[in-house]
Amino acid sequence: MTALPESPHPDLVKGNNLLYERGVWLPADQGRDLDYSDGSETEEKLRSILTTASDLSWRSSAFSKGFGDWALDYHLSPRRGNLLRGLKLKPNSRILEVGAGCGAISRYLGDHGHCVDALEGSLSRSRLAAMRCSGLGSVAVVHGDFNVFNIPGATYDVVLFVGVLEYARRFGNDSLPPKAAVQAMLSKALASLKPDGMIVVAIENRVGGKYLFGGPEDHLTKPWVGLADYPVSGVSDGITTFDRKAWTSMIDGLGAYASFFYPLPDYKLPAAMISTPGLSRPELNTLLWRYPSEHRAAPNQQLTPARLQSLALEDAGLFADIADSFGIVISQSAAVADSCHAFDWIIFEEVGPLGAGGWAMPSGEDRAKDFPSGQASSLPLLKAEPLGRFWLRSIAGLASLEAFWSMVAVHAGQWVASEKKEAYHDLFVNDQGALVAGTFPGRATDRGYSLSKADAEMAETQWTVDALGCFWEEASDDLRSLPDLRSCASKEDFILLLQRVGQSSAQASISATTAAIYWLLIEGLKILGTGPKGLIDLLTAASRQAISEHQQVDIDFIEQGLQVQLLGTDPWFRVDLTQLDSRAFGALQRVEMWVRWIKDAS
Repeated sequence: MTALPESPHPDLVKGNNLLYERGVWLPADQGRDLDYSDGSETEEKLRSILTTASDLSWRSSAFSKGFGDWALDYHLSPRRGNLLRGLKLKPNSRILEVGAGCGAISRYLGDHGHCVDALEGSLSRSRLAAMRCSGLGSVAVVHGDFNVFNIPGATYDVVLFVGVLEYARRFGNDSLPPKAAVQAMLSKALASLKPDGMIVVAIENRVGGKYLFGGPEDHLTKPWVGLADYPVSGVSDGITTFDRKAWTSMIDGLGAYASFFYPLPDYKLPAAMISTPGLSRPELNTLLWRYPSEHRAAPNQQLTPARLQSLALEDAGLFADIADSFGIVISQSAAVADSCHAFDWIIFEEVGPLGAGGWAMPSGEDRAKDFPSGQASSLPLLKAEPLGRFWLRSIAGLASLEAFWSMVAVHAGQWVASEKKEAYHDLFVNDQGALVAGTFPGRATDRGYSLSKADAEMAETQWTVDALGCFWEEASDDLRSLPDLRSCASKEDFILLLQRVGQSSAQASISATTAAIYWLLIEGLKILGTGPKGLIDLLTAASRQAISEHQQVDIDFIEQGLQVQLLGTDPWFRVDLTQLDSRAFGALQRVEMWVRWIKDAS
């Protein structure tokens, strides 16, 4: 006689008269089959993929690739497991997963040694989940309806509702208002928990940022329907999501406690996660910039600068209210709800069989650690703003594209002058508006390169083009919605427009000064340091080579000093001390300059 796989909890079997059939436990009377599916064609594709895959584990390389089909990616991707990787679950927990779908999270939990009763209301999905969990003795796939099932009390360490409670009214008691239907399911789940157990909920936010700015609602594929609070007229799907205030009220009404966390970009395929304490960290703006909203349901016809609007709300401290989705830990004990997070934030690696590793910020610390190994601190973080984020605010807020181009030119010069020339995604802007290099976990693969001084001018131009191209790729939807950039259909259009603006600005500056050219004579220019040879006279022949880069000025060395002709509205020249013997110079103390205005050079 062939041994059965791991059975569900005995009381679940007994209370619902479950029998085992073709990998699935189901009621003897077959029970109610919930009408929930992505379609027979999608399910047939899933069946074929699962049948031919040699590795069904949660991080199988067979499922790590993109399938070019949202439903297949959602049901198979190893990133599904990231939702739970940042939570402290007790080893060998007994878990009830309500709405197990096609088994992606069930497999993750089973691979980590937990004992899972994976309850799924659709029989066809139950069979797919059984295929995904094939060979795991710790996962029992059960076909049944949570709302009518007899769930044993005080049994489970964890109850999961991942992408489920928005359907509480549709598949539960449709005579109840949506909030009451959710509370009924949560109340039943709370009764099934051990005293130190917890519920984990993952769901979209009704007022998520992508919805606020016109993105289609994930379930109904229409904009604004969630913001309108799902009016009954015209909406027959019984789907409702809620904002953070509503969730807090519902959970308080059950006498339970809640701790929110925020998967990025959403709970469906998380690439990163922020806990509530992480919302106060200075690097929050970098995390949110690196993982912007994803529109899962339908193409987004963006009419407004959504990223710009979102970051304004984030800077106002409102991210917790406009996050695209929530993770919520609910417990009868505040201590359990609050202690389930070990980190302020986590960036998960691109999961694969080798697991290259990610980064996590332990609560209360200021250096990130390897994740999941937890090895010694190794990554100090800058308290600065990502370059693309700063540029987006600037191009929208500055008076003109000319002003933006001038700022980019300054950053390009700073990049060329920097000792280590980092790639675009590792560049930040500090509080003084200056470009600074740093390292932050993310997408950058080129960590910088060396540059000879002979290549500086050419590299400055090339960096500007490359950086603006990366900026367009990060923020193109917002840029297209700005009035001055609506003609830009591509990255090339955007860069060409700005280059033309820069050329026109330079010509206009020269033209504006031709009628009244100004001259000045620098009769003395000395730089003083703190060392024993802390004096550099830049008017001596040996030191003149240090004055090399300049803009909108003509410079001549004459007997009386340095004669300068001003040709524009933004004139400057740069002194490069590295060209000089500054070994005994010490630290810069001050600069002394004697200047006399002259009428002309004659």
